[in-house]
Amino acid sequence: MTTHYQTLDLTEQASTDDIRRAYRRLVLITHPDRTPDPAAHARYLAINEAYDVLGNARRRAGYDALLWVRRNPPAAPAGAPPTTVATRQRPARARPVSLQERYAAQYALLFRCMRPVMLAGALLSLSLGLDWLLARAQPEQVRVLDAAVYYTGGRYPEPHVYYVHQTERGFFASDSAVAVGETLLVRRTPLWRKALQVRRPAAAHSLETDTVYTGLAWLVPLALGLLAGLTLWPGINQDYRLGFGLVSVVLLGVTVYQLLHP
Repeated sequence: MTTHYQTLDLTEQASTDDIRRAYRRLVLITHPDRTPDPAAHARYLAINEAYDVLGNARRRAGYDALLWVRRNPPAAPAGAPPTTVATRQRPARARPVSLQERYAAQYALLFRCMRPVMLAGALLSLSLGLDWLLARAQPEQVRVLDAAVYYTGGRYPEPHVYYVHQTERGFFASDSAVAVGETLLVRRTPLWRKALQVRRPAAAHSLETDTVYTGLAWLVPLALGLLAGLTLWPGINQDYRLGFGLVSVVLLGVTVYQLLHP
């Protein structure tokens, strides 16, 4: 039978610090986030069980006493019939699963489900950063002009008109209308085709555009990449990782909406 000391690769004379160091070392090796091996996950549960006993001085004393009794069974009284193996065997009972083990299994399953979403969020944030760096200005001709109206909030909402322009390279939205056929100098990203800057060749000022890069909107994909990376990092507290992951899901939805909006 494997003892808790053998599970932690320790001798029975190990100190409290030795037990703590061994537990931390083995948990990092067998954690479900580090390896998908079912055998490693089973060992991870056994390591937690061993540390629950040996990490507590009172429980360890009781466990040491139990080991001593198992290794030194009391002698049978004189004249008593010999005890056979068959009479000593008892039906095996399933070991109750501790609350810590249940939480560890639930967290491992949750993070496995969140991992693809967090990877998508981190890659999307990285692609937006690279897309912004590779943006170049080129002349574009307006081919289609469309107008949309939205209403501001308040007791007396007022209509606000913004214009969606289509060129040969993509779209851009602005509060100012540009005539069909007019040529503009547009600084556009190569991947997501977002117009960062729109300017008439003879004008000194640029037209205001509305994209994921405009104003403070760029903070959303930046925060998405940061929080998604923290969620994927197994060295952080699991409760913090869960919170970061939930916020990342919301930021991912906002970023996708901004990308799909003209």
